[in-house]
Amino acid sequence: MPDLVPVRRALISVSDKTGVVDFARALASRGVEIISTGGTAKALTDAGIKVIPIEEVTKFPEMMDGRLKTLHPLIHGGILAVRDDAAHLKSMKEHGITPIDLVCVNLYPFEQTVAKPGVTLEEAIENIDIGGPTMIRAAAKNWEWVAAVTAPSQYRMVLDDLTGHNGCTSRVTRYALAHGVFELINGYDRAIAVHLISALTGNRDLQPAMYPITARMKELGDARLAAFAVRNPEFRDDGILPRFVSLQSKRHTELRYGENPHQQAAVYRDGLSNGPSLIAAEQLHGKELSYNNLNDAAAAMGIVEDFARLVPDHVGACVIKHTNPCGAAVAGSVAQAIDLAMIGDPLAAYGGILAVNQPIDLAGAKRLCREGVFLEVILAPSFAPDAVAALAQHSKMVRLLAIGESWPGKPGPAA
Repeated sequence: MPDLVPVRRALISVSDKTGVVDFARALASRGVEIISTGGTAKALTDAGIKVIPIEEVTKFPEMMDGRLKTLHPLIHGGILAVRDDAAHLKSMKEHGITPIDLVCVNLYPFEQTVAKPGVTLEEAIENIDIGGPTMIRAAAKNWEWVAAVTAPSQYRMVLDDLTGHNGCTSRVTRYALAHGVFELINGYDRAIAVHLISALTGNRDLQPAMYPITARMKELGDARLAAFAVRNPEFRDDGILPRFVSLQSKRHTELRYGENPHQQAAVYRDGLSNGPSLIAAEQLHGKELSYNNLNDAAAAMGIVEDFARLVPDHVGACVIKHTNPCGAAVAGSVAQAIDLAMIGDPLAAYGGILAVNQPIDLAGAKRLCREGVFLEVILAPSFAPDAVAALAQHSKMVRLLAIGESWPGKPGPAA
């Protein structure tokens, strides 16, 4: 198997055109022949870069509103051919197939499309990419010979690889790119599957819930076995459950360390989630959040979200320390709920995390500014400006997180 593979021919077809002109120009300057399609071909041509339109390769026009353009043996044969296999080489020669050494494709923006208000099922369907995933899967399968580039963030790495290896891609780079392809497609297909179920049931907040089946676990001797049910009565009552549940999240940010200083950690966010959340919260004051901050904040949020559901006409507050509740309360006002939660265990509450499911006003902030009160994180749907000023003056370090007024954990008007 080769370590270095020269890049002589590239296929470029992207929805996200960020940096693609510069990338293609750099390839062309190295003598790489570029095949392109549709809007990408136009963008490159308008920038003065010579491209070969896809139809010149396939001898077949793009058609069906662009649904049919790259699904052709002259394209996929060029991507999938094993270059040191005599039978493959013979087939390529007989059928006029030229090798494609680099495939640069990113997919139709399905997730961005379905996140728009009022998107129809027909619009969602039209943004399901077919040719793109097929090409990058083919390139990733044949990674020993082909580089599969799927994101603008990879352009610099690939160009540096070419520069460092005299116009060739290295085996380690091709392997890393191939791995990224299957991660990308996994998430892409999951987004489609979840949206189609949501569209069918009318449930826009369809999230898998996990239920362990103890008897079945013992029978199979697998403590990890679990059954998944969908939070939708129509599906559950009909006995229709998904055969596979894929949970995939994107790295949102890296943390300085994990639960302990010697551990590495990062925060991952579900790509399908675009509503209020701890990860999407606006930090109004304080230093960087730690792993333990996020862990405890998530626990506190969960408790006050339950309060909003169980006691919807009251304010809920909860203090967490090392994932254990120090105090929790519901009351008729923000200040009263905070006071009751804090006096549940004042000693343990020191250095803890407080969640409140109503906006924190100045009266609530004053309760938190008493002598001897110190909290690592305070989170709420929002904070009054004078409350932020008071809390920031009380502590330079306390993190103030505004989850958002549309947070489901926020109850109705307090009594």
